[in-house]
Amino acid sequence: MKALLRAGLVLATVACLAGSARAQNVELGLVGGATYSTLSGDFVESADWKWGGYLGGYLRYMINDYLGFAVNAAWLGKGANNVVTPADTVDVSLTYFELPLTLNVAFPLGGDWYAGAYAGGALGFQLSCSVSETDCASGTTGGIGKGSEWTIPVGAGVGRRVGEVIVALDARYAFGLSDVFQDVNVRTRTWNLLLRVIFPID
Repeated sequence: MKALLRAGLVLATVACLAGSARAQNVELGLVGGATYSTLSGDFVESADWKWGGYLGGYLRYMINDYLGFAVNAAWLGKGANNVVTPADTVDVSLTYFELPLTLNVAFPLGGDWYAGAYAGGALGFQLSCSVSETDCASGTTGGIGKGSEWTIPVGAGVGRRVGEVIVALDARYAFGLSDVFQDVNVRTRTWNLLLRVIFPID
């Protein structure tokens, strides 16, 4: 599954970059918002959801009015509160630098409005990991953070052209494919609520 996802990411990246080199139907964007995440797995008996932040940018190339690719780069926070494990109850805080690559579909709604949906794959590089405010690298938390995480993001939203820019609001769900700790089956489940400011390059 991970090999298939890597292959898809490579192919989509090549298609996106090849198309964007023509500087046609290209959009640059800034994105910010909130994450709402929790943890699941064999090691987790129950866990509460945790709020975090999301900040980044992206490049999107539209093949036509309805279909395109987007490459994102973002910092985001994940984790969970009151994580009940066989040994203890803890809070888990994680931050990542994430690179999602998605296939985008747009639906013009008339006037300056449009709706859109997207899905793809994302590779996240773990920037920090703490369990009840103790760094995972200390070796005393019961879990050592892994360097990377694969997820599948799926989202939808609406946007409106305002002057020379497009303002869009979308919601995304990301399902974790890989564990966030070494040798422990724990994965993330994350909702993102995102505001985008998009700058079309004609």
